[in-house]
Amino acid sequence: MALAHATPAERLLTRKDYMALYNAGHFAPDARIELVGGRLYEMPSMNSPHSEVVQRLMRYFLPLLADQRLLVQLPVVISDFDEPEPDLAVRAKFAPHRSKPQGQDLALVIEVSDSTYGFDRNRKLPAYLNGGVAEVWLVNLPRMRVERYPRATAHVPEILYTPNPSATLEFEGVRIAVDELLGNLPRAEDE
Repeated sequence: MALAHATPAERLLTRKDYMALYNAGHFAPDARIELVGGRLYEMPSMNSPHSEVVQRLMRYFLPLLADQRLLVQLPVVISDFDEPEPDLAVRAKFAPHRSKPQGQDLALVIEVSDSTYGFDRNRKLPAYLNGGVAEVWLVNLPRMRVERYPRATAHVPEILYTPNPSATLEFEGVRIAVDELLGNLPRAEDE
């Protein structure tokens, strides 16, 4: 008698599964775990350049903090299988206030990428755009540029901003000089 060959089914984790694991204490308290595409990923610690760029972005977007629109490294609900923690996110002006905003509530998500660029570009970016986020910026530290992805253009960056005196990013009245954002960063090797 010949045996039938079966392919095991892959089981993806939902946000509910993830929260059950978290609440049961399956992760170290300081672990940076994100659910993306139904899979759990332990994110590496931030190096100095990454941390510095996040701090600079926070200063630029500080006016949005008073309106409770700026989120810094907080979870966002993109789908039943996606709950990433972007470096920064901005709620849309009239989005409902939820403790964990949903993709369609977000006007902008910013990921600062160094060693995680491939993951951010190939896994997180599609999740954000497919989940209703209006615009995503990837700050690509290895190439020293900012990639702007409006949802309307799908996965093709509309503009690549590199450090030069005239390169400026704009979002709802916030103007960011790319030279200032990416210039004089500490070196990761100096840590």
